[in-house]
Amino acid sequence: MTSTAVLLVLVVIALLVAVIAFDVFTLGTKGRLNALKQWQVLIGTMLGFVTGAGVLAISSAIQDETQVRRDREALVQVGTALKVEASDLDSVLARAQLLRDTLMPSDPHKPAGCSGPVNELVDAFQRETPIYSAAVPNFVRVGEPNLPLFVSFYAGFEELARAAKQYGDNGCPVVAKETVALFYGRIEAARADFARIAAIYK
Repeated sequence: MTSTAVLLVLVVIALLVAVIAFDVFTLGTKGRLNALKQWQVLIGTMLGFVTGAGVLAISSAIQDETQVRRDREALVQVGTALKVEASDLDSVLARAQLLRDTLMPSDPHKPAGCSGPVNELVDAFQRETPIYSAAVPNFVRVGEPNLPLFVSFYAGFEELARAAKQYGDNGCPVVAKETVALFYGRIEAARADFARIAAIYK
């Protein structure tokens, strides 16, 4: 932006010089001195105007660049805060992976029912995400490039949370192996999204 403002000022000055030079050199030798005298006052006025406009343009460009830099820094801070919140959610997914056989047994010989650890894990899935809710509108407004990654992770977690709650509400029944594989496949996908987030916001 600053370089654009400087270039604009230089172009205006160059055009002014070109107009004056054209007017002076198209007159005869005798008329040039008269032309320069006529242009003298206007030259001073125009140079003052161009200088003032140039200072204003450059100042405005510097302010814009400063604001853009501040917005970028603020976005990084918001992203870091989101990463902290997402880290808590990822820890829930990690615990679910450790409790795979207990959480969703596929062996029909194992009794159905929710054990204490399973109930705790199902409850742990029910999380508020205030930072994500507050950050998304700002990310949408500025076109944050990492927004799709956050949306993918949080949407995946919410889907898993709904499935875990429904499973707990149904008394933790024995389920088909395909259902277990699908559930844990979604956990792995969500954790892969978080790994990419963690790599960006170190």
